[in-house]
This record gives sequence, structure tokens and C-alpha cells, in this order.
Amino acid sequence: MWTFMLLGLLCASASASAIQARSSSYSGEYGSGRGEPFSHAALQLQGPITAIRVRVDSFNIAGLTMWTFMLLGLLCASASASAIQARSSSYNGEYGSGGGERFSHSGLQLEGPITAIRVRVNSLYIVGLQVRYGKVWSDYVGGKLGDLEEIFLHPGESVIQVSGKYKYYLRKLVFVTDKGRYLSFGKDTGTSFNAVPLHPNTVLRFISGRAGLFINAIGLHWDNYPRNC
Repeated sequence: MWTFMLLGLLCASASASAIQARSSSYSGEYGSGRGEPFSHAALQLQGPITAIRVRVDSFNIAGLTMWTFMLLGLLCASASASAIQARSSSYNGEYGSGGGERFSHSGLQLEGPITAIRVRVNSLYIVGLQVRYGKVWSDYVGGKLGDLEEIFLHPGESVIQVSGKYKYYLRKLVFVTDKGRYLSFGKDTGTSFNAVPLHPNTVLRFISGRAGLFINAIGLHWDNYPRNC
């Protein structure tokens, strides 16, 4: 009993940050195909797991104990690996006001790092936005009126800080790179924000937000620079 409790505490400690950073997942089934299926899905609404009862007999206890140790070891290793990976990602935002349709470039980060940025501006607001990941451009979001500005990042260059201003809509965006460049768009008026990654040596991987006739709000997602790029 004390062994199970100790292993449970070790697993809980190793996976605490991973559990917070992830949504639902599933492992198993482990065992044979016999017996009646059961599920505790509805009981999760009552709260977290607080106790476990296991009934064994003298014939099966040795095998059950051995496989339990192996399974708990695998779960601890998996949770620890996920926790390490989760520590590299962070998020800032949303900065801006309500309204507009939600957008996210989450899937495009698989195409590679951010390599270029297009921003459409008028005399008051950030009107539209488009980002290139690797060699693939995201869908354009925002309005069609205003001047379109385009800036390309150098090979291996990454955005490590984003600042700006907003009032009703985004008014200014400044992308700071690890090469010391400041890529500025828009007008210097409104409520200020400044976003940097939570973890060291991580970069801007993709953006999200809300847009309509203008860019209503923006969110910044940080993680490690993609490998093999």
C-alpha cells in the first residue's frame, strides 16, 4: 500500500506542469479482451481521483504487482517528457478589444519558422495582417483599405519580442528580432502592451487573434525555434 502511495506521489510531482499545460488524452486498454467493459467518464464531474481500491488474490498478486510497477514507471516517464516539452511554450494576449472573427495560425507553425510579415495600415489602425511560415503564407485577415507593408526576416532570424498599442482596434505593432531589428507598423497612440516569451531561448512561433474590418486583437505564441530549419 505504501509503495503504491509513494509511486503515486512521484508521478503526480513529475507530471504536475504537464497536466496543467495539456488537455485530455487517453492510454490503453492494457490487458486481455475478456470481461465486461466499464467507464468512469461521468464520475469525473464529481471531482479529481482521491482514492483507489484494488482487490487481489494469492494467485494473481505477483503478476499484478509487477505490471503495476511497469505501468506506473511508463506513466511517470511519459509525464516527465511532456512536462519538459511544455516548459518551452508560452502565450501572451489577447491584446486589443472585443469583436471580430477569431483566427489562429497554429497549424501553420508546422510549415517552418516565421519568415515574413505583411501588415496593412491606415491613418488610425492596423487594418490587416498576413504571416509567412517557412514558404507558406497564412490567409489574410482584416480589411482591404490602407497601405500594405511587407518585411522579410533574414535566414535564421526570429522575433523575440512584440509590443504595440490598441484603442478599439490595434493601432501599432513592433516586432523585435534576435538580430536587433525593430519592425514597426502603425501609429504611436493608444494603450501600450509588451509581450516576451516566458522561457529563455524561445521565439515567436505563430499568432492568433480576432479580425473584421480591422485587427481587433492579437495573441502571441512562443516556443523553440523549429528543428532542421
